[in-house]
Amino acid sequence: MSAVSEVLGEERIREICQEFGLGSKEEGIVNEILERWDQLVGDPLEKVRVAQEIIKDNPYFLQIALALKKINFEFAMNLH
Repeated sequence: MSAVSEVLGEERIREICQEFGLGSKEEGIVNEILERWDQLVGDPLEKVRVAQEIIKDNPYFLQIALALKKINFEFAMNLH
């Protein structure tokens, strides 16, 4: 489980994915990216590269990217 999942909760991540029309397969991809990002704290360019590599051939590329953006925004707003 990623740090983002621990803060927002898996249900909220699922809700955000659904807002962007993503199913369980794409939700799994979002969670995979979030988990990989935990290893890349402080390296935003590498985070972008990782996400691009994972979703580059996915037909839901844009929706996944937008869901990640919203998830990260909510995560940042929930840090105290």
